[in-house]
Amino acid sequence: MKKKYFLNAACLCLCAGFAFTACNKDDDGPEASPIESITATVENGSSYDLDQVKASIDYAGGSYEVVSGSYTNGGFTLTLPKTVDARYLKPLFDEEDLELFGSGIKVSDTNAKTAFLYIAGYKSNVPKGSFWYIKELSASSEIEAEIVYVDRDVTVTGSGTFFGDKEVMNISLKKGWNMWYDTETTTGTTTERTSATSDPGGLKWIFYKYGGNDDPVEDDHAEDPIPEQGSAAKFFGSKKFPFKSLK
Repeated sequence: MKKKYFLNAACLCLCAGFAFTACNKDDDGPEASPIESITATVENGSSYDLDQVKASIDYAGGSYEVVSGSYTNGGFTLTLPKTVDARYLKPLFDEEDLELFGSGIKVSDTNAKTAFLYIAGYKSNVPKGSFWYIKELSASSEIEAEIVYVDRDVTVTGSGTFFGDKEVMNISLKKGWNMWYDTETTTGTTTERTSATSDPGGLKWIFYKYGGNDDPVEDDHAEDPIPEQGSAAKFFGSKKFPFKSLK
C-alpha cells in the first residue's frame, strides 16, 4: 500500500473470502447499496494467533471503536452500525481540496462528511496487526479497497491532481457504509490512482503484523497523526505506505 486515499464506492458483494450483507434494492441498476456487515476469510488466516477483531475510525478527538468481533477459523464477521455520530465524521472535501484538484473534479454535495474504517487484529486485548483487502497486479500496481461511512448520498467524478498524483474518479457513495476500490500504478516518482464503484474481483484479505518484516511503515495505527481539523481527503491523502508483495 503506497498511499491511503479517500474515494471509491460500495458493491453488493465481493469475491470469495469477503462477503457483504447489503440493503435490498428495488432495481437492478449499477448503483451499489450500503453494506451492513463484513465477513472476511484472511489469507493464511489460521496461522495467526488472534482472538479478536476491532474496527475503529479516527476523528479529531482520538480513535472511536465502531464494532468488534471474534477472530475464529482464520476470519471474522463484523456487523456495522447503521449510523455514525456526527462528532466522529470529517468533511469529505474542503475548499482547499477542491482548489488542489482543480475544475476537473465534480462533487455532488460538498457538505458530505465521512469516516474510514480501520480493522485491527488482537490477542488478549493487545493489538497485533491490521487487515487490508488488496490485490497485487504487478510489481508497481495494486488494488486496495476501503470501507467508508458517509452521512448522505454523494458522487465524485472527473480527474485532477492531488498531492502530486493523478486521480481519476467515478464514485457513487450511498448514505451509510460503502466499499470503494483504488487501483494504483506507480511509474518512477509518479502515481496514478483510479477510484471506482465496480468490484474488480480477486482481492484478498491480508494481515500485516505490527513490528514484523511485512509491517507497513505507518501501519502502527496508534501512532498515526490525528489532525484536529481538515478533510478526510487531506488526512488520508497524506498517509504513505510502502508497496507490499502478496506473494
